[in-house]
Amino acid sequence: VIFISIGFYFTVSISIYAVFSQLKYSDYLFFLPVIFIIFTCRPNVDNHRDVAALIDQVKAIRTIKTVTYLCPDRFDLNFAYYFNAKYFKDVDNSGKRSKMNRYLSLEKIYPINNQDQIDTNICKQADKILFIDAAADFSYPKNNIYKFLSRRYQKYQTYKYSDIFTIYIYLNYK
Repeated sequence: VIFISIGFYFTVSISIYAVFSQLKYSDYLFFLPVIFIIFTCRPNVDNHRDVAALIDQVKAIRTIKTVTYLCPDRFDLNFAYYFNAKYFKDVDNSGKRSKMNRYLSLEKIYPINNQDQIDTNICKQADKILFIDAAADFSYPKNNIYKFLSRRYQKYQTYKYSDIFTIYIYLNYK
């Protein structure tokens, strides 16, 4: 939209010039919209989703025995980028994520979409289970991950980040 709007601002500039052409300094009015663009344009608007802070918190919470689930599964790219950029960069030739997700699984981090993808055998060996909810209910309304984990494990703590991120920490005993 920013690049397309240039024509709009030129049209406004020409209109202002045409309407006020009798004024003494009308030649300078042509540049008024351009100056307005320069001082008000903000192409990198923050979306208030600080993934880096979220990952820093996850790193502080995790231990070697912690299992982490991400939902929705397509959040794996954002997560991998901030968790370990080497994982993010090492993508298969075909552009698939299998190699990156293999690295994440070695760290016991699993992108999932519903409760059926939770491996309870892996969870049995964990000291904590983290569930990172990145608007999971919006993407997959009937994922039931939160309900499943809350029934099976003791919810210990919750961290809320930005508009959409929540970290649920579960202990592996009830």
